[in-house]
Amino acid sequence: MATYINNLRLKEITTGDEDGTWGTSTNTNLELITDGFSYGTKQMAADANETFTMPDATADATRSLYLKFTSAVDLTATREITLGPNTVSKTWIIENATSGGQTITIKQGSGATVDVANGYKVMVVTDGAGAGAAVLNANPTAATNGTVTSVAGTGTVNGITLTGTVTTAGSLTLGGSLSNVDLTSQITGTLPIANGGTGSTSTTFANLTTNVTGTLPIANGGTNLTTYTTGDIIYASATNTLSKLTLGSADQVLKVNSGGTQVEWGASTGFSDIQEFSSSGTWTKPAGATFVRVDVYGGGGGGGGGSYNTSSQGSGGGGAGGGAFNSSFFLASDLSATESVVIGAGGAGGAGKGGGAPGNGSDGGNGGTTSFGTLLYASGGEGGEGGDTGSGAGSGHGGSTMGLRLVSSTALTFSSGAVTSTHGGPSGWGGGAGGAAALAASYNGGGSVSGGAGGGSGGSSGNAGAGDGGCDTQENGGGGAGSPFGGTDGSAGGEREGGGGGGAGPNSGTGPIGNGGAGGSKGGGGGGGGHSNVSLTNAGNGGAGGAGYCIVYSW
Repeated sequence: MATYINNLRLKEITTGDEDGTWGTSTNTNLELITDGFSYGTKQMAADANETFTMPDATADATRSLYLKFTSAVDLTATREITLGPNTVSKTWIIENATSGGQTITIKQGSGATVDVANGYKVMVVTDGAGAGAAVLNANPTAATNGTVTSVAGTGTVNGITLTGTVTTAGSLTLGGSLSNVDLTSQITGTLPIANGGTGSTSTTFANLTTNVTGTLPIANGGTNLTTYTTGDIIYASATNTLSKLTLGSADQVLKVNSGGTQVEWGASTGFSDIQEFSSSGTWTKPAGATFVRVDVYGGGGGGGGGSYNTSSQGSGGGGAGGGAFNSSFFLASDLSATESVVIGAGGAGGAGKGGGAPGNGSDGGNGGTTSFGTLLYASGGEGGEGGDTGSGAGSGHGGSTMGLRLVSSTALTFSSGAVTSTHGGPSGWGGGAGGAAALAASYNGGGSVSGGAGGGSGGSSGNAGAGDGGCDTQENGGGGAGSPFGGTDGSAGGEREGGGGGGAGPNSGTGPIGNGGAGGSKGGGGGGGGHSNVSLTNAGNGGAGGAGYCIVYSW
Protein backbone atom coordinates (compact mmCIF):
# COMPACT_ATOMS: atom_id res chain seq x y z
CA MET A 1 0.00 0.00 0.00
CA ALA A 2 1.31 3.45 -0.92
CA THR A 3 2.22 5.93 1.88
CA TYR A 4 2.59 9.73 2.08
CA ILE A 5 4.80 10.23 5.11
CA ASN A 6 7.21 12.81 3.68
CA ASN A 7 7.64 16.58 3.79
CA LEU A 8 5.89 17.22 0.43
CA ARG A 9 3.18 14.56 0.91
CA LEU A 10 4.31 12.66 -2.21
CA LYS A 11 2.97 9.21 -3.01
CA GLU A 12 5.52 6.51 -2.07
CA ILE A 13 4.68 3.33 -4.06
CA THR A 14 5.15 0.00 -2.34
CA THR A 15 7.51 -2.38 -4.18
CA GLY A 16 5.58 -4.43 -6.72
CA ASP A 17 2.52 -2.15 -6.77
CA GLU A 18 1.03 -0.26 -9.69
CA ASP A 19 2.27 -2.55 -12.41
CA GLY A 20 1.76 -0.68 -15.66
CA THR A 21 0.59 2.58 -13.89
CA TRP A 22 3.56 3.55 -11.75
CA GLY A 23 4.66 6.04 -14.39
CA THR A 24 1.54 8.15 -13.80
CA SER A 25 2.13 8.33 -10.04
CA THR A 26 5.81 9.10 -10.60
CA ASN A 27 4.97 11.96 -12.97
CA THR A 28 2.54 13.42 -10.41
CA ASN A 29 5.23 13.25 -7.75
CA LEU A 30 7.69 15.07 -9.99
CA GLU A 31 5.14 17.82 -10.61
CA LEU A 32 4.44 18.20 -6.89
CA ILE A 33 8.19 18.48 -6.21
CA THR A 34 8.38 21.40 -8.63
CA ASP A 35 5.34 22.96 -6.87
CA GLY A 36 7.44 22.98 -3.71
CA PHE A 37 9.68 25.59 -5.40
CA SER A 38 6.81 27.64 -6.88
CA TYR A 39 4.58 30.66 -6.03
CA GLY A 40 1.10 30.12 -4.63
CA THR A 41 -1.80 32.07 -3.07
CA LYS A 42 -4.27 31.02 -0.35
CA GLN A 43 -7.24 33.12 0.81
CA MET A 44 -8.64 33.36 4.34
CA ALA A 45 -12.40 32.91 4.04
CA ALA A 46 -13.44 34.86 7.14
CA ASP A 47 -12.24 37.21 9.91
CA ALA A 48 -11.13 34.25 12.04
CA ASN A 49 -8.22 31.85 12.63
CA GLU A 50 -7.83 29.28 9.81
CA THR A 51 -5.85 26.06 9.02
CA PHE A 52 -4.37 25.29 5.58
CA THR A 53 -3.35 21.61 5.14
CA MET A 54 -1.08 20.26 2.39
CA PRO A 55 -3.06 17.36 0.78
CA ASP A 56 -1.61 13.93 -0.07
CA ALA A 57 -0.38 13.54 -3.67
CA THR A 58 -2.62 16.39 -4.86
CA ALA A 59 -1.63 19.79 -6.23
CA ASP A 60 -2.33 22.65 -3.77
CA ALA A 61 -0.88 26.15 -3.28
CA THR A 62 -0.10 25.30 0.36
CA ARG A 63 2.90 23.28 -0.96
CA SER A 64 4.43 26.41 -2.63
CA LEU A 65 7.77 27.80 -1.47
CA TYR A 66 6.47 31.39 -1.75
CA LEU A 67 3.02 31.44 -0.17
CA LYS A 68 0.96 34.64 -0.30
CA PHE A 69 -2.01 34.95 2.08
CA THR A 70 -4.99 37.16 1.24
CA SER A 71 -8.42 37.52 2.88
CA ALA A 72 -11.97 37.66 1.57
CA VAL A 73 -12.87 40.23 4.28
CA ASP A 74 -11.07 42.86 6.36
CA LEU A 75 -9.40 41.34 9.41
CA THR A 76 -10.17 43.19 12.66
CA ALA A 77 -7.46 41.63 14.85
CA THR A 78 -4.33 39.44 14.68
CA ARG A 79 -5.36 36.04 13.24
CA GLU A 80 -3.57 32.66 13.39
CA ILE A 81 -2.80 30.59 10.28
CA THR A 82 -1.91 26.95 11.00
CA LEU A 83 0.16 25.05 8.41
CA GLY A 84 -0.66 21.34 8.35
CA PRO A 85 -0.05 18.54 8.67
CA ASN A 86 2.01 19.14 11.84
CA THR A 87 4.50 16.43 10.72
CA VAL A 88 5.74 18.38 7.67
CA SER A 89 9.18 19.99 8.01
CA LYS A 90 9.49 22.58 5.25
CA THR A 91 10.65 26.08 4.33
CA TRP A 92 8.16 28.75 3.29
CA ILE A 93 8.39 32.42 2.35
CA ILE A 94 5.16 33.92 3.77
CA GLU A 95 3.67 37.17 2.48
CA ASN A 96 0.90 38.91 4.49
CA ALA A 97 -1.37 40.47 1.85
CA THR A 98 -4.59 40.29 3.90
CA SER A 99 -7.06 43.18 4.06
CA GLY A 100 -7.60 45.25 7.21
CA GLY A 101 -3.96 46.01 8.10
CA GLN A 102 -3.67 43.21 10.70
CA THR A 103 -0.74 40.91 11.59
CA ILE A 104 -0.99 37.16 10.90
CA THR A 105 0.64 34.58 13.19
CA ILE A 106 2.10 31.45 11.50
CA LYS A 107 1.94 28.29 13.62
CA GLN A 108 2.04 24.47 13.19
CA GLY A 109 1.55 22.98 16.66
CA SER A 110 1.77 24.18 20.25
CA GLY A 111 5.37 25.31 19.81
CA ALA A 112 6.87 28.63 18.72
CA THR A 113 5.14 30.89 16.21
CA VAL A 114 6.22 33.70 13.85
CA ASP A 115 4.32 37.00 13.35
CA VAL A 116 4.18 38.55 9.88
CA ALA A 117 3.14 42.20 9.79
CA ASN A 118 0.69 43.34 7.17
CA GLY A 119 2.49 44.07 3.88
CA TYR A 120 5.67 42.24 4.93
CA LYS A 121 7.34 38.95 3.89
CA VAL A 122 9.08 36.53 6.26
CA MET A 123 10.96 33.25 5.57
CA VAL A 124 9.94 30.53 8.06
CA VAL A 125 10.64 26.84 8.64
CA THR A 126 8.44 24.26 10.35
CA ASP A 127 10.06 21.46 12.38
CA GLY A 128 7.20 18.95 11.82
CA ALA A 129 7.39 17.76 15.44
CA GLY A 130 3.74 16.76 15.61
CA ALA A 131 1.43 18.22 18.27
CA GLY A 132 4.24 20.32 19.70
CA ALA A 133 5.50 21.48 16.30
CA ALA A 134 7.11 24.92 16.07
CA VAL A 135 7.55 27.60 13.38
CA LEU A 136 10.92 29.38 13.27
CA ASN A 137 12.01 32.63 11.62
CA ALA A 138 14.45 31.79 8.82
CA ASN A 139 15.25 35.30 7.56
CA PRO A 140 18.97 35.43 6.61
CA THR A 141 21.32 37.33 8.98
CA ALA A 142 24.97 38.39 8.53
CA ALA A 143 27.71 36.68 10.54
CA THR A 144 29.07 40.12 11.65
CA ASN A 145 27.56 43.61 11.85
CA GLY A 146 29.98 45.08 9.33
CA THR A 147 30.55 48.77 8.70
CA VAL A 148 28.76 51.15 6.35
CA THR A 149 30.97 54.05 5.42
CA SER A 150 28.86 55.85 2.86
CA VAL A 151 25.53 55.50 1.10
CA ALA A 152 24.91 58.02 -1.66
CA GLY A 153 21.66 58.89 -3.33
CA THR A 154 18.09 58.48 -2.16
CA GLY A 155 16.42 55.42 -0.66
CA THR A 156 14.08 54.04 1.95
CA VAL A 157 15.16 51.85 4.85
CA ASN A 158 12.52 50.32 7.17
CA GLY A 159 10.06 53.08 6.39
CA ILE A 160 12.65 55.88 6.84
CA THR A 161 13.20 57.93 3.68
CA LEU A 162 16.83 59.05 3.16
CA THR A 163 17.79 61.88 0.85
CA GLY A 164 21.41 62.86 0.22
CA THR A 165 24.47 61.00 1.53
CA VAL A 166 24.48 58.69 4.59
CA THR A 167 27.89 58.15 6.28
CA THR A 168 29.07 56.43 9.44
CA ALA A 169 32.17 56.38 11.63
CA GLY A 170 31.18 54.36 14.64
CA SER A 171 27.81 56.09 14.83
CA LEU A 172 25.54 56.52 11.86
CA THR A 173 25.23 60.13 10.71
CA LEU A 174 22.39 61.05 8.39
CA GLY A 175 23.09 63.90 6.00
CA GLY A 176 20.56 65.79 3.92
CA SER A 177 16.88 65.57 4.99
CA LEU A 178 15.08 62.91 6.99
CA SER A 179 11.33 62.35 6.64
CA ASN A 180 8.60 59.79 7.41
CA VAL A 181 10.10 58.97 10.83
CA ASP A 182 7.78 57.32 13.38
CA LEU A 183 8.90 58.74 16.74
CA THR A 184 7.04 55.93 18.53
CA SER A 185 8.76 52.94 16.91
CA GLN A 186 11.73 54.13 14.83
CA ILE A 187 13.63 56.43 17.25
CA THR A 188 15.46 55.37 20.41
CA GLY A 189 17.65 57.21 22.92
CA THR A 190 17.20 60.56 24.68
CA LEU A 191 16.24 63.70 22.76
CA PRO A 192 18.28 66.68 24.07
CA ILE A 193 16.62 69.86 25.28
CA ALA A 194 18.34 71.80 22.47
CA ASN A 195 16.50 69.61 19.98
CA GLY A 196 13.11 70.05 21.57
CA GLY A 197 13.34 67.19 24.08
CA THR A 198 13.63 67.02 27.86
CA GLY A 199 17.14 65.55 28.13
CA SER A 200 15.65 62.94 30.49
CA THR A 201 14.26 59.42 30.15
CA SER A 202 12.10 59.69 33.28
CA THR A 203 8.36 59.44 32.61
CA THR A 204 7.64 61.40 35.84
CA PHE A 205 9.88 64.36 35.02
CA ALA A 206 6.98 66.83 35.59
CA ASN A 207 4.57 64.77 37.70
CA LEU A 208 2.87 67.34 39.95
CA THR A 209 1.76 64.60 42.34
CA THR A 210 5.20 63.15 43.21
CA ASN A 211 7.83 65.51 41.78
CA VAL A 212 6.57 68.86 43.13
CA THR A 213 6.40 69.81 46.83
CA GLY A 214 5.45 72.94 48.75
CA THR A 215 2.72 75.49 48.04
CA LEU A 216 2.30 76.77 44.48
CA PRO A 217 2.34 80.57 44.63
CA ILE A 218 -0.23 82.75 42.91
CA ALA A 219 2.41 84.09 40.51
CA ASN A 220 2.85 80.53 39.20
CA GLY A 221 -0.85 79.87 38.77
CA GLY A 222 -1.54 78.49 42.28
CA THR A 223 -3.64 79.74 45.18
CA ASN A 224 -0.92 79.91 47.86
CA LEU A 225 -3.44 78.06 50.08
CA THR A 226 -2.97 74.55 51.43
CA THR A 227 -6.14 73.71 53.41
CA TYR A 228 -9.86 74.11 52.86
CA THR A 229 -13.07 73.45 54.78
CA THR A 230 -16.33 72.27 53.20
CA GLY A 231 -18.16 75.27 51.75
CA ASP A 232 -15.13 77.61 51.60
CA ILE A 233 -15.13 80.13 48.75
CA ILE A 234 -11.84 81.48 47.34
CA TYR A 235 -11.92 85.19 46.45
CA ALA A 236 -9.46 88.02 45.82
CA SER A 237 -9.29 89.94 49.12
CA ALA A 238 -6.66 92.32 47.69
CA THR A 239 -4.66 92.73 44.50
CA ASN A 240 -2.84 89.44 43.75
CA THR A 241 -4.03 88.00 47.09
CA LEU A 242 -6.43 85.07 47.40
CA SER A 243 -8.34 84.39 50.63
CA LYS A 244 -10.98 81.96 51.90
CA LEU A 245 -14.52 82.96 52.86
CA THR A 246 -16.01 80.31 55.16
CA LEU A 247 -19.53 78.97 54.69
CA GLY A 248 -22.30 81.29 55.93
CA SER A 249 -25.43 80.43 57.92
CA ALA A 250 -28.66 78.89 56.64
CA ASP A 251 -30.65 81.10 54.19
CA GLN A 252 -27.91 83.77 54.02
CA VAL A 253 -26.90 85.17 50.63
CA LEU A 254 -23.54 86.33 49.29
CA LYS A 255 -23.42 90.11 48.92
CA VAL A 256 -21.04 93.10 48.81
CA ASN A 257 -20.31 94.81 52.13
CA SER A 258 -21.47 98.35 52.94
CA GLY A 259 -18.12 99.81 51.88
CA GLY A 260 -18.32 98.14 48.48
CA THR A 261 -14.87 96.59 48.95
CA GLN A 262 -15.41 92.93 49.90
CA VAL A 263 -17.92 90.12 49.66
CA GLU A 264 -19.66 88.77 52.75
CA TRP A 265 -22.59 86.66 53.87
CA GLY A 266 -25.79 88.42 54.93
CA ALA A 267 -29.57 88.21 55.09
CA SER A 268 -31.54 88.39 51.85
CA THR A 269 -33.02 91.81 51.07
CA GLY A 270 -35.72 90.62 48.66
CA PHE A 271 -38.97 88.75 49.30
CA SER A 272 -37.85 85.40 50.59
CA ASP A 273 -41.15 83.93 51.75
CA ILE A 274 -44.88 84.25 51.06
CA GLN A 275 -47.41 82.28 53.11
CA GLU A 276 -51.14 82.35 52.20
CA PHE A 277 -54.04 81.11 54.30
CA SER A 278 -57.55 80.35 53.03
CA SER A 279 -58.28 78.43 56.23
CA SER A 280 -57.07 78.85 59.80
CA GLY A 281 -53.52 77.73 60.56
CA THR A 282 -50.12 78.78 61.94
CA TRP A 283 -47.64 81.19 60.37
CA THR A 284 -43.97 80.30 60.89
CA LYS A 285 -41.39 83.08 60.77
CA PRO A 286 -38.76 82.26 58.10
CA ALA A 287 -35.09 82.36 59.04
CA GLY A 288 -33.30 85.55 58.00
CA ALA A 289 -36.49 87.65 57.72
CA THR A 290 -36.15 91.33 58.68
CA PHE A 291 -39.56 92.76 57.76
CA VAL A 292 -43.06 91.29 57.57
CA ARG A 293 -46.22 92.59 55.89
CA VAL A 294 -49.59 91.05 56.76
CA ASP A 295 -52.83 91.45 54.72
CA VAL A 296 -56.11 90.18 56.23
CA TYR A 297 -59.65 90.02 54.77
CA GLY A 298 -62.76 89.48 56.89
CA GLY A 299 -65.47 87.03 55.84
CA GLY A 300 -68.42 88.36 53.81
CA GLY A 301 -71.94 88.42 55.26
CA GLY A 302 -74.69 86.11 54.02
CA GLY A 303 -77.52 87.52 51.91
CA GLY A 304 -81.03 87.81 53.36
CA GLY A 305 -83.73 85.31 52.38
CA GLY A 306 -86.70 86.42 50.30
CA SER A 307 -90.23 86.96 51.68
CA TYR A 308 -93.38 85.00 50.76
CA ASN A 309 -96.77 86.62 50.09
CA THR A 310 -99.27 85.70 47.39
CA SER A 311 -101.93 88.27 48.21
CA SER A 312 -99.85 91.45 48.20
CA GLN A 313 -96.40 92.76 47.49
CA GLY A 314 -93.16 91.70 49.17
CA SER A 315 -89.44 92.24 48.80
CA GLY A 316 -86.46 90.03 48.14
CA GLY A 317 -83.65 89.66 50.69
CA GLY A 318 -81.13 92.43 51.18
CA GLY A 319 -77.58 92.04 49.91
CA ALA A 320 -74.89 91.39 52.55
CA GLY A 321 -71.93 93.59 53.38
CA GLY A 322 -68.43 92.61 52.28
CA GLY A 323 -65.59 91.78 54.69
CA ALA A 324 -63.08 94.46 55.66
CA PHE A 325 -59.45 94.62 54.54
CA ASN A 326 -56.59 95.45 56.92
CA SER A 327 -52.84 95.56 56.39
CA SER A 328 -49.77 96.36 58.49
CA PHE A 329 -45.96 96.14 58.48
CA PHE A 330 -43.95 94.62 61.34
CA LEU A 331 -40.34 94.14 62.28
CA ALA A 332 -39.71 90.41 62.17
CA SER A 333 -37.93 90.69 65.51
CA ASP A 334 -41.21 91.93 67.12
CA LEU A 335 -43.05 88.77 66.07
CA SER A 336 -43.02 85.38 67.72
CA ALA A 337 -41.53 82.37 65.95
CA THR A 338 -45.12 81.37 65.13
CA GLU A 339 -48.38 83.30 65.04
CA SER A 340 -51.90 81.89 65.00
CA VAL A 341 -53.93 82.75 61.88
CA VAL A 342 -57.75 82.63 62.15
CA ILE A 343 -59.74 82.93 58.92
CA GLY A 344 -63.20 84.44 59.30
CA ALA A 345 -65.95 82.24 57.88
CA GLY A 346 -68.42 83.62 55.38
CA GLY A 347 -71.86 84.28 56.84
CA ALA A 348 -74.59 81.76 56.07
CA GLY A 349 -77.28 82.87 53.64
CA GLY A 350 -80.69 83.59 55.19
CA ALA A 351 -83.43 81.09 54.41
CA GLY A 352 -86.25 82.20 52.15
CA LYS A 353 -89.73 82.12 53.71
CA GLY A 354 -91.39 78.77 53.07
CA GLY A 355 -94.59 78.61 51.04
CA GLY A 356 -97.79 78.70 53.08
CA ALA A 357 -98.55 81.58 55.39
CA PRO A 358 -97.12 84.92 54.28
CA GLY A 359 -93.98 85.99 56.10
CA ASN A 360 -90.58 87.62 56.04
CA GLY A 361 -87.31 85.96 54.98
CA SER A 362 -84.53 85.21 57.49
CA ASP A 363 -81.59 87.55 57.95
CA GLY A 364 -78.21 86.41 56.60
CA GLY A 365 -75.40 85.54 59.03
CA ASN A 366 -72.56 87.96 59.74
CA GLY A 367 -69.11 87.24 58.31
CA GLY A 368 -66.37 86.16 60.74
CA THR A 369 -63.32 88.19 61.78
CA THR A 370 -59.91 87.26 60.32
CA SER A 371 -56.95 87.76 62.67
CA PHE A 372 -53.14 87.47 62.70
CA GLY A 373 -52.21 86.60 66.26
CA THR A 374 -53.46 89.42 68.51
CA LEU A 375 -51.86 92.05 66.30
CA LEU A 376 -54.11 92.54 63.29
CA TYR A 377 -57.84 92.07 62.61
CA ALA A 378 -60.28 92.48 59.73
CA SER A 379 -63.98 92.36 60.64
CA GLY A 380 -66.56 90.44 58.67
CA GLY A 381 -69.43 91.97 56.72
CA GLU A 382 -72.93 92.24 58.16
CA GLY A 383 -75.60 89.84 56.89
CA GLY A 384 -78.39 91.19 54.69
CA GLU A 385 -81.86 91.57 56.15
CA GLY A 386 -84.59 89.13 55.18
CA GLY A 387 -87.23 90.24 52.68
CA ASP A 388 -90.33 91.93 54.10
CA THR A 389 -93.97 91.60 53.14
CA GLY A 390 -94.81 95.12 54.20
CA SER A 391 -91.74 97.15 53.24
CA GLY A 392 -88.34 96.77 51.64
CA ALA A 393 -85.51 94.78 53.23
CA GLY A 394 -82.42 96.53 54.49
CA SER A 395 -78.97 95.66 53.26
CA GLY A 396 -75.92 94.72 55.36
CA HIS A 397 -73.08 97.02 56.42
CA GLY A 398 -69.62 96.25 55.16
CA GLY A 399 -66.78 95.32 57.52
CA SER A 400 -65.11 97.97 59.68
CA THR A 401 -62.83 100.54 58.06
CA MET A 402 -60.53 100.45 61.12
CA GLY A 403 -57.02 100.28 59.72
CA LEU A 404 -54.99 100.32 62.91
CA ARG A 405 -53.32 97.38 64.61
CA LEU A 406 -55.69 96.26 67.33
CA VAL A 407 -55.02 94.58 70.64
CA SER A 408 -58.57 93.26 71.01
CA SER A 409 -61.24 92.15 68.58
CA THR A 410 -63.95 93.79 70.72
CA ALA A 411 -63.33 97.13 69.05
CA LEU A 412 -64.61 95.88 65.71
CA THR A 413 -67.92 97.18 64.35
CA PHE A 414 -69.87 97.03 61.14
CA SER A 415 -69.31 100.56 59.97
CA SER A 416 -68.14 100.85 56.38
CA GLY A 417 -70.19 101.20 53.26
CA ALA A 418 -73.19 103.40 54.00
CA VAL A 419 -76.50 101.53 54.21
CA THR A 420 -79.17 103.26 52.15
CA SER A 421 -82.54 102.36 50.74
CA THR A 422 -81.02 101.98 47.29
CA HIS A 423 -77.62 100.81 46.08
CA GLY A 424 -75.08 99.77 48.74
CA GLY A 425 -72.48 102.35 49.69
CA PRO A 426 -68.88 101.80 48.49
CA SER A 427 -65.77 101.70 50.69
CA GLY A 428 -62.00 102.10 50.43
CA TRP A 429 -60.53 99.68 53.01
CA GLY A 430 -63.71 98.35 54.61
CA GLY A 431 -66.27 96.10 52.93
CA GLY A 432 -68.90 97.50 50.58
CA ALA A 433 -72.51 97.55 51.78
CA GLY A 434 -75.11 95.21 50.30
CA GLY A 435 -77.85 96.46 48.00
CA ALA A 436 -81.26 97.19 49.55
CA ALA A 437 -84.42 95.40 48.44
CA ALA A 438 -87.54 97.51 47.83
CA LEU A 439 -91.10 96.47 47.07
CA ALA A 440 -90.86 97.76 43.55
CA ALA A 441 -87.12 97.73 42.88
CA SER A 442 -83.81 95.93 43.54
CA TYR A 443 -80.38 97.47 43.96
CA ASN A 444 -76.69 96.67 43.44
CA GLY A 445 -74.11 95.98 46.13
CA GLY A 446 -71.48 98.58 46.90
CA GLY A 447 -67.87 98.06 45.77
CA SER A 448 -64.65 98.20 47.80
CA VAL A 449 -61.15 99.10 46.65
CA SER A 450 -59.44 96.80 49.18
CA GLY A 451 -62.10 94.82 51.08
CA GLY A 452 -64.92 92.54 49.97
CA ALA A 453 -67.80 94.00 47.96
CA GLY A 454 -71.47 93.88 48.97
CA GLY A 455 -74.05 91.50 47.50
CA GLY A 456 -76.98 92.57 45.30
CA SER A 457 -80.56 92.47 46.58
CA GLY A 458 -83.09 89.84 45.60
CA GLY A 459 -85.93 90.55 43.17
CA SER A 460 -89.26 91.85 44.56
CA SER A 461 -92.87 91.38 43.61
CA GLY A 462 -92.89 94.67 41.76
CA ASN A 463 -89.55 94.05 40.00
CA ALA A 464 -88.68 90.42 39.30
CA GLY A 465 -85.08 91.26 38.32
CA ALA A 466 -82.40 91.37 41.03
CA GLY A 467 -79.44 93.65 41.80
CA ASP A 468 -75.81 92.93 40.88
CA GLY A 469 -73.07 92.34 43.43
CA GLY A 470 -70.40 95.01 43.92
CA CYS A 471 -66.86 94.78 42.49
CA ASP A 472 -63.30 95.82 43.48
CA THR A 473 -63.77 99.56 42.84
CA GLN A 474 -65.68 102.33 44.62
CA GLU A 475 -68.68 101.77 42.41
CA ASN A 476 -71.86 99.78 42.89
CA GLY A 477 -72.55 96.73 40.71
CA GLY A 478 -70.03 95.09 38.41
CA GLY A 479 -69.72 91.88 40.48
CA GLY A 480 -71.84 88.74 40.34
CA ALA A 481 -74.79 89.32 38.04
CA GLY A 482 -78.26 89.45 39.55
CA SER A 483 -81.01 87.51 37.82
CA PRO A 484 -82.51 89.76 35.13
CA PHE A 485 -85.74 87.72 35.09
CA GLY A 486 -87.93 86.11 37.66
CA GLY A 487 -87.19 82.60 38.86
CA THR A 488 -83.40 82.28 38.23
CA ASP A 489 -80.42 82.30 40.61
CA GLY A 490 -77.95 85.14 40.91
CA SER A 491 -74.35 84.55 39.81
CA ALA A 492 -71.55 83.95 42.31
CA GLY A 493 -69.04 86.76 42.73
CA GLY A 494 -65.41 86.52 41.68
CA GLU A 495 -62.50 87.28 44.06
CA ARG A 496 -63.58 90.08 46.48
CA GLU A 497 -66.84 90.51 44.49
CA GLY A 498 -70.37 90.43 45.90
CA GLY A 499 -72.86 87.79 44.79
CA GLY A 500 -75.80 88.70 42.56
CA GLY A 501 -79.37 88.71 43.87
CA GLY A 502 -81.92 86.00 43.05
CA GLY A 503 -84.93 86.73 40.80
CA ALA A 504 -88.47 86.86 42.18
CA GLY A 505 -91.38 84.82 40.90
CA PRO A 506 -93.79 86.54 38.52
CA ASN A 507 -97.02 87.90 40.08
CA SER A 508 -99.28 85.28 38.66
CA GLY A 509 -96.80 82.69 37.54
CA THR A 510 -95.42 79.47 38.89
CA GLY A 511 -91.97 78.72 40.41
CA PRO A 512 -89.11 78.39 40.72
CA ILE A 513 -87.79 81.33 42.74
CA GLY A 514 -84.14 82.48 42.37
CA ASN A 515 -81.54 82.11 45.12
CA GLY A 516 -78.92 84.74 45.82
CA GLY A 517 -75.41 84.19 44.42
CA ALA A 518 -72.53 83.34 46.78
CA GLY A 519 -70.03 86.03 47.66
CA GLY A 520 -66.59 85.73 46.09
CA SER A 521 -63.42 84.67 47.96
CA LYS A 522 -61.69 87.22 50.21
CA GLY A 523 -64.90 88.43 51.82
CA GLY A 524 -67.49 89.04 49.11
CA GLY A 525 -71.04 89.55 50.46
CA GLY A 526 -73.81 87.13 49.46
CA GLY A 527 -76.74 88.19 47.26
CA GLY A 528 -80.31 88.37 48.57
CA GLY A 529 -82.90 85.69 47.77
CA GLY A 530 -85.84 86.45 45.48
CA HIS A 531 -89.39 87.16 46.77
CA SER A 532 -92.00 84.43 46.22
CA ASN A 533 -95.57 85.26 45.26
CA VAL A 534 -96.23 81.78 43.86
CA SER A 535 -98.59 79.64 45.86
CA LEU A 536 -96.86 77.08 48.09
CA THR A 537 -93.44 77.95 46.59
CA ASN A 538 -90.60 78.85 48.94
CA ALA A 539 -88.88 82.19 48.54
CA GLY A 540 -85.22 82.24 47.39
CA ASN A 541 -82.41 81.70 49.91
CA GLY A 542 -79.71 84.30 50.43
CA GLY A 543 -76.24 83.52 49.06
CA ALA A 544 -73.45 82.57 51.50
CA GLY A 545 -70.69 85.09 52.14
CA GLY A 546 -67.15 84.47 50.90
CA ALA A 547 -64.59 83.30 53.46
CA GLY A 548 -61.82 85.61 54.67
CA TYR A 549 -58.15 85.34 53.69
CA CYS A 550 -54.63 86.12 55.00
CA ILE A 551 -51.35 86.69 53.13
CA VAL A 552 -48.00 87.15 54.95
CA TYR A 553 -44.95 88.48 53.10
CA SER A 554 -41.48 88.18 54.69
CA TRP A 555 -38.15 89.58 53.49
